[in-house]
Amino acid sequence: MTGENIQKNNYLWDLLSQAKSGDSLAFNEFFTELYTPVYRYLLIRLKHRETAEDCAQATFSKVFRNIHNIEKTSSTPLQYLFTVARNTLIDEKRKKQAENLSEESWGSIMSQENTLTSAENTTLYSVILETIDSLAEEEKEILTLRLLESKSHSEIAESLKKSDVSTRKAFSRALEKLRIALKNKGIDYETH
Repeated sequence: MTGENIQKNNYLWDLLSQAKSGDSLAFNEFFTELYTPVYRYLLIRLKHRETAEDCAQATFSKVFRNIHNIEKTSSTPLQYLFTVARNTLIDEKRKKQAENLSEESWGSIMSQENTLTSAENTTLYSVILETIDSLAEEEKEILTLRLLESKSHSEIAESLKKSDVSTRKAFSRALEKLRIALKNKGIDYETH
């Protein structure tokens, strides 16, 4: 990291620290400095301008609401924001998935013989999302990327900075944990 980047990161951490102390202008400056890269990151992932704007706003809202829990770390403020943005993106995709629920989206989860009504499908989908959300962060991320975003194991490995083999194993373990957790809730399905 160059001296200029270190100075910029220190400046951004200082702004965040001032905002923690109640300086709303400091948070506004922090927002102004980092909004564009966060928005671009979300726009690339979502490919929809208005949704990316909404998610960028939601990202900064989450940061503002949790500002007192944020500590200066070895990561840069932008890396921290990208993590929050990625979680916001996952939440947005889950919300869209729930809104666009159809029998086709259940093809890999439920067998063709299953004759649940649409209301039962919606309830089942909500239970599955809640169950995924209760897992450890990495398991949640892997399942979300693989099952909800249809990412390949290679894409997930690259995103998590892990090997393809370890990502496949982690996915397999997370899928089994999901199956067991759902079975404990009375929902039984075959994993594929």
